[in-house]
Amino acid sequence: MKNLPLPQQPYVQWILAGCLALFAGWVYRDVPSQRLTRLDDSIFIEENYVVNKDKSAYSKALTRGVFREKGDSYYRPLLLWSFAADARSHQLKLEGYLRTNVRLHLVSCVLLFVALCSLGLPTWSAWVLGLLYAVHPALSQAVAWIPGRNDTLLGAATFSGLLALVQYWRQGKWVMLLLWGVCGLAAMLTKETGVLVMPASVVLVWAFRGFPQSYRTWLALGLVWFAALGLWAWGRHEAQTTGAGLDLANLWVLFWERTPILLQYLGKTFLPLNLSVFPMQADTEWQWGIIALGFLGVLVWWTPAQDRLRWVGGLAFWLLLLLPAMVVPRGLNDQVFEHRLYVPMLGLWAALGSSNLFRPQFPKVWGAVLACLALLWFLQINVKRKDIFADELAFWKDAVDHSPSSAYAHVMYAIRCNTVEGLPRPGLEEARKYVNKAYAIDSNEKYVNHYMGLLAMEDGKFQEANRFFEREISITGLSDSYFNRARALFELGNKRGSARSLEEYLRLKPGDPMATNNLNLLNQELGNTSP
Repeated sequence: MKNLPLPQQPYVQWILAGCLALFAGWVYRDVPSQRLTRLDDSIFIEENYVVNKDKSAYSKALTRGVFREKGDSYYRPLLLWSFAADARSHQLKLEGYLRTNVRLHLVSCVLLFVALCSLGLPTWSAWVLGLLYAVHPALSQAVAWIPGRNDTLLGAATFSGLLALVQYWRQGKWVMLLLWGVCGLAAMLTKETGVLVMPASVVLVWAFRGFPQSYRTWLALGLVWFAALGLWAWGRHEAQTTGAGLDLANLWVLFWERTPILLQYLGKTFLPLNLSVFPMQADTEWQWGIIALGFLGVLVWWTPAQDRLRWVGGLAFWLLLLLPAMVVPRGLNDQVFEHRLYVPMLGLWAALGSSNLFRPQFPKVWGAVLACLALLWFLQINVKRKDIFADELAFWKDAVDHSPSSAYAHVMYAIRCNTVEGLPRPGLEEARKYVNKAYAIDSNEKYVNHYMGLLAMEDGKFQEANRFFEREISITGLSDSYFNRARALFELGNKRGSARSLEEYLRLKPGDPMATNNLNLLNQELGNTSP
């Protein structure tokens, strides 16, 4: 292998890394005071609290899915471990969970900076890129939204592995190779995207550090990747998780349908506008992606010919780690979440640092001015973005404003309009408006028929309410629909039907005191009046 030099002046890197961590911490200093958004975070913190605080949570995480013990599509033990650690340390105090998110971001920012230096970027260039990364508005959801730690954990594992890989590339030490494999396995156990982290990292290091002199290097890298992949696949099999349920033909169709999201992601990388907490492919504006593509073309052209291979490596890294988002089945996850850029962005940032924007021939004064302007612009957008995660009402209002095609976002906001405690509530009429909008967008969306039924009961239309509850039950089997259907049937005089509906509700939620009491009263009445 080539004896590549280590980055010069390591003490300067330590000082700059500390400043970068302080800056990132300052940017997200107010995040721990936020409230739940009620998009998955309440599941991980409140609903799973009893499981998480148990000592067996760490071992069970290896043999279960994220949302269900068996039959889940997601296998992410490291994510579950992080919630188990938080549950034991912070109980149900939300502030502690959010502080963990911020700390993970600080660690990832520092590791990204050091990784960029290890790839050969000048220290100051890597630091400026690290600052822009730390405050990038498209990544804010990974920090401010508790389940977004999936990507900060993935970032920490990926960037650590990249550092180990560069050292192995330089020196050929098997310890570094083993460390790279451990980090790669950690990435896989964090998120499914981690399966491609190791090959993507190899392509990136090859583009920046040159071709290894020995074929044994490639053989060793391949064996370690396959070993990590095998351990991950075995763990996933033992956890009895399910696949995406797509054959190759359907995957190909889905891939082409979702190809435009690459342009959207590119736009949000360089021009973080039209951001959404619940982004949908149909609602993302195109013009920013087209402008970003033109900007990217200029940067590639403006990069010295001998360094254009770095753009190949950087773009390949970016594309490979966004590939899983291209084939997620729509029924499983229909959102084009922006924080998925958290790890792929490293590839574009590394290539960007190789362009003439970061070279000595570019006037230093102009370079400093452009960097400061970009940093201030990102910071301004970031400050506004963080407010959206302050509480569930603000979160879902942003979702309906920027994702008007999402029926789910509309019904979730409608629920908050009339139920959130401790906040000014828009009220029942606002809730009614958004439930009707959700129903108009997609009458089969989960929960929408349930809330249409509640509104119908509010208006005294019990026959109509019964039909809505029946439809919700046929779509989702929602337990609360059985309970409310029992009331609608009772009001319609169908007491036997009401009793059967309560029995079904208690089958799903045994021991509910109100339902049990109502059922006992109904049975007594039916017993007195039955022939």
